[in-house]
Amino acid sequence: MPVVHFGNRTRQYKRFYTRYVGEEDDGVEKLIERSVVDGRSWREEVEKWQQPVINDNSLSEWYKSALFNELYYIVDGGSMWFDYDPSWKDVEPIDPVTEKQLRKYGRFGYMESWEYLMVNTYDVHFYSSWALVKNWPQLELSFQLDFCDQLYRADPRTATSLKDGTGMEIKTYSRIPHDVGNPHAEPWAETNAYLLHDTAVWRDLNLKFVLSCWRDYKLIAEKGEDQENAANILRYFCKQSEAVVRNALSEWDQDGDGMIENSGLADQTYDVWTMTGTSAYCGSLWLAALSTLICMAKEVGETESLQYFQDVLDRAKEAFEKKLWNGKYFKFDEAPSNNGMIMADQLCGIWALTMLQQDEILSQEQISSTLQFIYNHNVKLFDGGRLGPVNGIFEDGSVDISSLQSEEVWTGTAYSLASFMIAKGKQDEGMNTARGMFESVWHRMGLQYQTPEAIFEEKYYRAIGYMRPLAVWAIQHALEMRNAEKDKVRD
Repeated sequence: MPVVHFGNRTRQYKRFYTRYVGEEDDGVEKLIERSVVDGRSWREEVEKWQQPVINDNSLSEWYKSALFNELYYIVDGGSMWFDYDPSWKDVEPIDPVTEKQLRKYGRFGYMESWEYLMVNTYDVHFYSSWALVKNWPQLELSFQLDFCDQLYRADPRTATSLKDGTGMEIKTYSRIPHDVGNPHAEPWAETNAYLLHDTAVWRDLNLKFVLSCWRDYKLIAEKGEDQENAANILRYFCKQSEAVVRNALSEWDQDGDGMIENSGLADQTYDVWTMTGTSAYCGSLWLAALSTLICMAKEVGETESLQYFQDVLDRAKEAFEKKLWNGKYFKFDEAPSNNGMIMADQLCGIWALTMLQQDEILSQEQISSTLQFIYNHNVKLFDGGRLGPVNGIFEDGSVDISSLQSEEVWTGTAYSLASFMIAKGKQDEGMNTARGMFESVWHRMGLQYQTPEAIFEEKYYRAIGYMRPLAVWAIQHALEMRNAEKDKVRD
């Protein structure tokens, strides 16, 4: 179908390939003809893309399978790639920087899950985006700029929270939306289809946005030929990121120590797992967001902002370590009931910095100790080390059953954690972590090409066909970084 309508049918979208074959009745015929004529060269390009991995004898067969086969979700995830339409500006705030990108590369979208009908779920895409960064970088840049435009959008209509029945504003001004809409309605025109909580108070969405801005500039825009355009993108990223961080600081730092606190609710991607006070997960994201904003401010010459946020970061780091570091790993949060509980994803923000080979804020001893503790407990003490990292486990080996999500293993978290370990020189631990996840899903459980978001130790899984497992491509990035470091040493 070259032309797409969503549920509300208030506007239509042309698939990107119509740029080449048109949208008339003979478009399909032209597309088939082009496939026949160019099929051989396409196949050769695919083989050329795969060969460096396939021919690398240092890589296990299971890893090669995981890397390429998890990409099924890019095409089977309700994916949509649309050509730009100037009429979008009639109902959407589209910045000139974004418009230039969309005109050239189009707009990309995919579903959070076959079951969770939301387009471009941002907190999850933070993990899965590595598949785009490594393979379709310009689509990732279009995606990120799309969300830049969403910051100053507001939808004052009220929706009812599925959690407690309270009313909540659908899209709050100066907040990154959870998603760009439900396909049964009108994505991009009507955003934030998520109804469990009010995501305006989520701590992670906005911080992940800041981190992704800097990453996409460094790994994509800066490496392009149009340096003037790259500079414009960076200025836009920096402007939107500073607004997000200033807003977070004013509303979420309750005690003035530079470090944000959680609300005592499930106010982040683990959306039924509550965090109280400063948490390792959101706290590490906050440190990383401050660090990357400082990098952006330095790059664009915002000296005053740089100095201000450096002071905030210094105080936030001190508070984070004082509140949460126990000498072995970082505590889940400040709730006494969670003492001794180890979260697999606790240094998510530091992982993002590591993947950019940027100053990691925390000491190498703290990072190494934390990763080893996670491996020894969340991975090795759970299901005989066969299933990847359980989200929460106590030091005595008992799984945290305080929440549905604390006793799950998340496929995407497993792959991102594995990439973190590999990037920090713990290749055996990282590969064992990822292997347990892949072999469980693809061999023991028979869930090939339908990888779920979450798996329990026995019997159950949740959200089949999910985007987060695309984080396996972060492992490839980590391996490439390590190999580049080895080459430098040899030179």
